[in-house]
Amino acid sequence: MDIKSIDDVKIMKVPELRLVAKQYGIVGFSKMKKADMITNLTDRLSKLTAEDKPPSPPPSPPAEETTEKKPKKRTTKKKQETQPTD
Repeated sequence: MDIKSIDDVKIMKVPELRLVAKQYGIVGFSKMKKADMITNLTDRLSKLTAEDKPPSPPPSPPAEETTEKKPKKRTTKKKQETQPTD
């Protein structure tokens, strides 16, 4: 979650606030009310400098392409058994 200003925190919903609180290392956020989480987050954000902010989560890896061809199974024909003719 990318927070550009403290106002962004104020309009977040509770599940989003919980994710950000966890990301910023706020202890006890799961039992806090929304207003308490907003207060704690805004206090934390106002104290942090740009270098101290946690990094954004890494981008998800690209989906694997299925352009590789799988080797085909070789099928072997059974040799026809010849029966002796009388």
